[in-house]
Amino acid sequence: MLKNFGVTRLQRVVFYDYDEIGFLTDYNFRKIPEPKNEYEEFSAEPYYHVGPDDIFPEEFQRFLFPNNHTKRIFNELHSDLYDIDFWKKTQEKIKNGEFIDVFPYNENLRFTNQFF
Repeated sequence: MLKNFGVTRLQRVVFYDYDEIGFLTDYNFRKIPEPKNEYEEFSAEPYYHVGPDDIFPEEFQRFLFPNNHTKRIFNELHSDLYDIDFWKKTQEKIKNGEFIDVFPYNENLRFTNQFF
């Protein structure tokens, strides 16, 4: 949810929903199952079981973006984050001891390439 994100004075996005932080490897990334009938399809409540550690990446778009402009840009740059395989592969990398670096800037904009 947008209320859990902010922008620092250096224009970096930060996440600060401290009550729901956990290890990425502890979560169960799932795809929403197809509805079996119209009743399930139009139900106001989930027609499938949702466990306490279940995450449905395909729902991210609905909760993260207040407007279509932001959604469009995010989709162009990071649509892989809606894919369950991305998250499961990331979990496997972590479990295998791989350290994953995520850089907020393109390589040509990074400090070491600007000043050294």
